[in-house]
Amino acid sequence: MEATKQAQVLRNTIANDILTFIGILENDLDSIVSAKNICDILEDNHNIPVYGMTPANNTFWGYDTFIRLPISTIGGLKPISTQPSFMEFSIKLIADSNKFKHQYFDPFEYLEFNILTIGYSSDGTEMVHSLHLDRHPDNSHSVDPHPKYHFQFGGRKLEEKITNYGQGMFFDTPRMMHHPMDFILGMDFILSNYYSDIWNNVKENNHEYNSLVGKYQDIVMKPYFYSIADHWNIRTPFNKRAWNTQDICPQVVVRP
Repeated sequence: MEATKQAQVLRNTIANDILTFIGILENDLDSIVSAKNICDILEDNHNIPVYGMTPANNTFWGYDTFIRLPISTIGGLKPISTQPSFMEFSIKLIADSNKFKHQYFDPFEYLEFNILTIGYSSDGTEMVHSLHLDRHPDNSHSVDPHPKYHFQFGGRKLEEKITNYGQGMFFDTPRMMHHPMDFILGMDFILSNYYSDIWNNVKENNHEYNSLVGKYQDIVMKPYFYSIADHWNIRTPFNKRAWNTQDICPQVVVRP
């Protein structure tokens, strides 16, 4: 199976954007070049991702990558004797080219996004912090509220690493609603929170960086916030909205 011509045009555009984005940052974070595998995946028109039990669809595209970034300083770190060492960022996403770039549609079919930070205490004990953002599967039911996209402290990555919980308490909720992010927005999120010197410099001095981030904010973020705002738009009946607001935020009350 090959990607449709329309899907492949989109895939090539995204690959070129990501390659440009990596080129902007590689002087400051040379390990980001490992994410160039995304471009190889997207440019291969036979690489059609499969989402769960859904049959292969040649309008689908996606990628997954893993990068390890050095980190030596984190604000407000406790215990204070901990020395940060590195951060692992992994992302896997699948999207449908027929829905991507639509101002009201959910841009993705699948998203798994992990930020794992590793440091070491003064006695050499490995210290771990983990953030997990994912897309709640369609037609999946749970007693607990699951915003369609939610950030969570911990997750599977933390469970794989930690055996000594100390004085910490760990549990599933709350799942904090958050807008979806692709690789470009994910890296911008990481830079803004953990590498503020690099982020401030590139935002101030590189128009191309701002242009790329703005482009994918329009594609990935805007439908999310448009759909939330549409909840209060009385001209759009609740059952006719392209993206159900209660999928985004389960706590909102159904409005007529």
